Amino acid sequence: TVNSKLLEVPGINTQSEPTIAIFGNNVVIGFNNSFDFAIGSGFTGYSFSTDGGKTFTQVVGGLAPIGDIRPLGDPSLAVDDVGNFYFATLALDFVTGDSYVLIYKSTDGGATFPTAFGVFVPCCDFLDKELIAIDNNPTSPFKGRLYLTLTDFLDAGGTEIFSCAFTASTGAFLGWEHPLVAP
Repeated sequence: TVNSKLLEVPGINTQSEPTIAIFGNNVVIGFNNSFDFAIGSGFTGYSFSTDGGKTFTQVVGGLAPIGDIRPLGDPSLAVDDVGNFYFATLALDFVTGDSYVLIYKSTDGGATFPTAFGVFVPCCDFLDKELIAIDNNPTSPFKGRLYLTLTDFLDAGGTEIFSCAFTASTGAFLGWEHPLVAP
């Protein structure tokens, strides 16, 4: 299994919405994890493997909060052509109530995601289902770009879908396309 049965607490076990990224023998699986939230971390957990998925190590605490901003699940993973893993998750500032998307970067095969690659707030209604992808095509003029899409459920009703791009290696923000789809 990917998750450890030792890290479960009766009555609060939620491990759902898995995502996976693979580079050689390195495999990272992200998931919603109520155990991490129960111990004071976020709700976004992950496990990694360095042997092609034969065994996994679950990281206790999952993705680290940034101050009052806690990762709250809906994980999405991508990996670039040199083995850096990128991990996007929804997040919430528990003081202000603002909704965020956090992007973390791992340079050690997915064993650690030490800090957020960026914190992005395009609006501040309710964000949902962010997804990331990286252009690894060697002939693409956009090779190395990290793309993020997400849905904004508007307080006034309706939804908007946003898209943006970053330079994956540096985290440089390249801009928003808003909205992709009108409500």
